[in-house]
Amino acid sequence: MTQQNLDAVVSDIYLKTHQIWQATRAGLAKTHDHGFKILYAPAQYEPSTLVIGAQPGGDATHMLDAELRHPSVRNEYLSQSWPLASELRKRFGTIFLQGAIGTNAIFFRAPSWNTWLTIDPQLRMKLENFCVAENKRLILAMRPKQILLLGWDALGLMGGTGFRELVANRPSDGRPRRKRLLMFGDIAGVPAFAIPHPTAAWKNPPVSDVDWAMIVAKINQSP
Repeated sequence: MTQQNLDAVVSDIYLKTHQIWQATRAGLAKTHDHGFKILYAPAQYEPSTLVIGAQPGGDATHMLDAELRHPSVRNEYLSQSWPLASELRKRFGTIFLQGAIGTNAIFFRAPSWNTWLTIDPQLRMKLENFCVAENKRLILAMRPKQILLLGWDALGLMGGTGFRELVANRPSDGRPRRKRLLMFGDIAGVPAFAIPHPTAAWKNPPVSDVDWAMIVAKINQSP
C-alpha cells in the first residue's frame, strides 16, 4: 500500500457509506437521519495513531455536505473546541495528536450512544457490520503504527484479538471493584489500546487525573 492506494480506498469508503446512507434513510427516520462522519483529519499513510471512537455525536444540524464527501481538511482534534477534542488535548497533548487521525467504529451520527441503540435492531446491525468492515479495510490500507480505542463500546464493536488489562485501579472510595483503565490487544494486525471514553470518564467509578497519567504513560512507553 501507498498514499495513493490509501486515497483510493478512502474515496471508495466515502462513496459506499454515502450509498448505504441514502438507501437506509427512510428506515432511519427523522430521529436518526443525521448523516455520517468518517475521518477527522486528512488521510495519511502510516500515521502514528488511528483513534477510533464508538460513533459521532450530534444531530441533523451537524450534518455538513463536505464531510459526506471527503475527510476533514485539518486535524479536528487540534483545531476544534468540542468536548472530546479538548479532553484529548488535555490528556494526551498536542504532540501526540499531531500524528493522530480520528474515526469511529460507526460512521453514522446519533445524538448519543443510547439513541443509536433505539434504531431498528436489524437495520442497526446492518449499518454496524458495514462500518466495522470498512474500518478494518481502512486499517489495512492506512497501516497506523497503533490504534487507540475511545471507550469500551468502541472496543466491543471493533473486536480484535488477545485484549488484556494493562492498567487498573481501585476507586478512591475504597469499594472493592477495580476501574478498568487500559486494555491492550490487536486489531487487523495493529497493536491496539482501549481506554475509558475521555468525555464519559467522570462516570462511576470516575477516572482521576492520576489514572489518566498512568494511562498516557503506559501508551507512550509502547514501542
